[in-house]
Amino acid sequence: VSFKVAGMPRHWKLMNVVFIVIPKTILWYICCSLGFHFLMETSSITGSIMNSLALAFILDMDEMVFDTLSTQVSKHMMENLEDYVAESHDHEEDLPDNHVIHHFHENEVVKAFDYKRCLFVLVPRRLLKVMALY
Repeated sequence: VSFKVAGMPRHWKLMNVVFIVIPKTILWYICCSLGFHFLMETSSITGSIMNSLALAFILDMDEMVFDTLSTQVSKHMMENLEDYVAESHDHEEDLPDNHVIHHFHENEVVKAFDYKRCLFVLVPRRLLKVMALY
């Protein structure tokens, strides 16, 4: 059994970039730069080895958390994901510009980010129901 990612809406991509990619990149940069300076300040070879192991432990922390907290089903799905193949737009090269612009407008602009749907997904309905009971 293999799994394939069919696509991701634009608002989920934006949320992934804001809440995962940017913070993880900042943390990676801070850990690497401070770890590098920390390793350069170590005078003994034993201290350098121990500090490099500590740095490797910190940088691999997210993978250890995933291995510990995720279920077997999610691990199986992640291991069996197929590679993403980018779609080809070669067939659009021969089409007239007006047709391509109209197609883009129908598929991208009209189906743009819907704030109501985003709020519906982000609002914790179960929490609101529990708060309404009290």
